[in-house]
Amino acid sequence: MIASVGFRNYQALRSTRVDLGPFNLVIGPNGSGKTSLIEAILRLCDLAEQPLHSLASAPDERQRIEFGFRPPYDGIVVRLGCRDDLACDVIEISPADDAGWPALRAAFARIRSYALDHGAMAAAIIAGPAAAEIQVRPPATSVL
Repeated sequence: MIASVGFRNYQALRSTRVDLGPFNLVIGPNGSGKTSLIEAILRLCDLAEQPLHSLASAPDERQRIEFGFRPPYDGIVVRLGCRDDLACDVIEISPADDAGWPALRAAFARIRSYALDHGAMAAAIIAGPAAAEIQVRPPATSVL
């Protein structure tokens, strides 16, 4: 669904664009923007629930994140405006009255992000094989 993410003055990413596929594995050295990319997508999901605003009156130096999408949403561009590295608080779509926005907004609820906790994996290896076992519990069921 998300085809690209563009950054302007956001954290360590000054002017960059990342093209995305249906499945993405993000790797790279420290400080290369991996976390910034994931945080941007998660902020999009959060802000999509908020009312739309215009970034036209925002200062030009404001940090921005821009998303492009795959068909059938390829005509929509979503921009996030950020006060600083931690606070993206404005969402704008272009064109402002695109009929596909409600369906695209609903699709953001299905986005999932997974991260490997290397600290937890290393602790399990150091503790030995018994500590690394994963307990699998059956899913909880409810009767209505």
